[in-house]
Amino acid sequence: MKASNRIPLLAAACLLAAPAVAIAQSVPAASARTDEVVTLSPFSVDTSRDRGYRASNSIGGTRVNTPLKDVPMNIQVVTEELIRDLGAIDASESLRFQPGVEVGLRDGDRDTQVTIRGFGTIWQMREGFRRYDTSDSVNIERQEIVAGPAAVLYGVSQPGGLINYITKRPKPGSFGEMRQIFGSYSFLRTELDVNHMPEGPLGIRVTGSYTDADGFRDFESTRRTFFAPVFSYRLSEATTVTLDLEFMEQDRGFTHNKLRDVSLTPTGATTNLPGFLSVPRDQQWTGNDTVHQNEVRNVMAIVDHRFSDAFSVNFAFNSLDRVQQRTTQTHRGLTVTALRDRNGALVLDNSGNAIKAVRTLWANDYNDNTMWQTRADAVYRFNAAGASHTLLAGFNFAKDTNDRLLREDRNPNPANSVDSLGQNFRYYPVNVRNPDLSLGNNAYNPVSWARPWLSYRDPIELTSYYLNYQGSFLNDTLTTLAGLRFDENDYSRQWLWRRTGQVDVRNSVTDKWSPNVGALYRPTSWLGFYALTSESLEPRNGATNSFGVNFDPSFGESLEAGIKFDAFEGRLSGTVSVYEIKNQNLPVFSATTPNASGGLGDNIQVGEQTSEGVDFSFFYFPSDAWQLTGGWSYVDTFISKDTNAANIGRNFANNPYNRVSLFNSYRFPGGFTIGGGAIYTGEIDRGWADASGQQVQNDSYILADAFVRYDWKLAEKRIISLSLHLRNLTDEEDFGGGSWIEGQTFRFTVGARF
Repeated sequence: MKASNRIPLLAAACLLAAPAVAIAQSVPAASARTDEVVTLSPFSVDTSRDRGYRASNSIGGTRVNTPLKDVPMNIQVVTEELIRDLGAIDASESLRFQPGVEVGLRDGDRDTQVTIRGFGTIWQMREGFRRYDTSDSVNIERQEIVAGPAAVLYGVSQPGGLINYITKRPKPGSFGEMRQIFGSYSFLRTELDVNHMPEGPLGIRVTGSYTDADGFRDFESTRRTFFAPVFSYRLSEATTVTLDLEFMEQDRGFTHNKLRDVSLTPTGATTNLPGFLSVPRDQQWTGNDTVHQNEVRNVMAIVDHRFSDAFSVNFAFNSLDRVQQRTTQTHRGLTVTALRDRNGALVLDNSGNAIKAVRTLWANDYNDNTMWQTRADAVYRFNAAGASHTLLAGFNFAKDTNDRLLREDRNPNPANSVDSLGQNFRYYPVNVRNPDLSLGNNAYNPVSWARPWLSYRDPIELTSYYLNYQGSFLNDTLTTLAGLRFDENDYSRQWLWRRTGQVDVRNSVTDKWSPNVGALYRPTSWLGFYALTSESLEPRNGATNSFGVNFDPSFGESLEAGIKFDAFEGRLSGTVSVYEIKNQNLPVFSATTPNASGGLGDNIQVGEQTSEGVDFSFFYFPSDAWQLTGGWSYVDTFISKDTNAANIGRNFANNPYNRVSLFNSYRFPGGFTIGGGAIYTGEIDRGWADASGQQVQNDSYILADAFVRYDWKLAEKRIISLSLHLRNLTDEEDFGGGSWIEGQTFRFTVGARF
């Protein structure tokens, strides 16, 4: 880590924590709760003792319902109350205030794209099953952020961590809620949540929403229909069957980041500039013809059986069918360059100078992804030698098949194309606002759907076996965790249409053992010290060398140590952790490695990336009416091994070193609640150097939100709720000079609970 960056932020973290501790010491301890103890399945998280933004238990770190203070790892939980107070409408908006978590841009369906501890992922977990698309917040009970490698429990995962969200299930009793939301940019949303579970064996819960909204950029929009009925049936006191259904259809305008600016010579040669092209933030590069459609059908069935208080089993099956259709510009062609006509000839202005333009390709991309996963878990708890022990043994099998067809706008005659690949680029001057790209024009934008660019089928089978142990010793002052997992990845690819050099991959089988070991020692009831080593697993499916040999999996190895505190009867709690993660066995180019053409130059697996950092998260209740949550994260990411010595030490692009967040709310007598928070994001490396060779960084920035709510209680179970959420109060324009941010916006909600 860079000491110059670390020291002032450590001091800031201490200043942030000190007032909270001081105030907590002056607040009387909260009265002990006397909630009736309810016997739950060990595979179901216990939310009965959640308090506002603070969760007491989790299944994210062990797959078994466990108090967070007893888990030797950093786990953050976003509760249902925090999701509501944030005004979130999907799984990404609710993560904005979590330390160490960066939410990706909402390009098309990529609401699941997050970065944790410097490593990104394009998917999350839904009830422990992989998910490529977002879920609507109306169906989310909580989100659990497992920081660091977690292959032992979840198999394929990124080294930085993962998000596992828990969906809403039927609860005892009958209740419901309807909400209507209005907001900026023609935002309109309707939500429904109805629960019915009488004393009989059948429980039903139905959630749904419809969202119709424009965006702050030209032609940006969201149209989403979401419906999720859940049925539970208690066959006996020991056996419960749950059927969880989810249907979503979503259309979105596809958007792009800012484009890097260039300087031009009279001959059209380009030189990259440190900054970005200067255009209005509502400028839309893709015009009004972009289409991004998603259809998701998810079916999950769970059988939960308790043989005794000591032994329980859980069987789960999940089927996901996802169809994605995109018509848009492609990432390969979108860049700033000199304007050329349809034959590739340079276009000059009246003074004979090259004209700055945007170059792009137009594409129609179709994906049909079918994934079914099955899981069987067994938990056995027993006491021996004065200690308590929990064993989790499980099996998981997943089959994921993706059919993809990508057609790009290409010139069938390579002699008339701009480059040797036959790419028929479209050009338009940068001062042309919202060009009509799908129709084209004779000067710059010819249309010639010549042939598919990609067409393949990828079947992947993943078979896993795992064993996890938890032990509690010395009168519960020492908690241990140890696990081992074996994964076998069977991958193949069949090219339905291929270019030169694209070869089928048949039954590329790779396997990996993944261990983790951790311990937490609690010298007092409110303070614990922990250490953990763990691994992650990421198959390199589809990545081959020039001989067509699929690469082995890459894997992350982590060392982590930290402190957990839970003081004043839960009024003050949190985690401080220090970690080092190494992502190993990455493919990198080697100029001296023989290739399939008989020459030199091919990819080999010797690359390594490193992330070092500190996480601090906390929950604090100065009084029963006031609650705060937030934290600080410092992340230093860099390339630690590469065949090119110039790359070693280079930082990852788009990862902030420092990030501080704070969110709070205060409930007044009579029904009013006010709250809000702010996020500070420090300098961010852009991934390129300026003319002097120094890496370009974006400036720091601050985002601030606020809300006010009034709950009007008509009867015991009838409440009318009015709320107003204000976002980006300071009207921050961009991510420190990077991608654009939505400006000042509001959302007004009218809700009725019954």
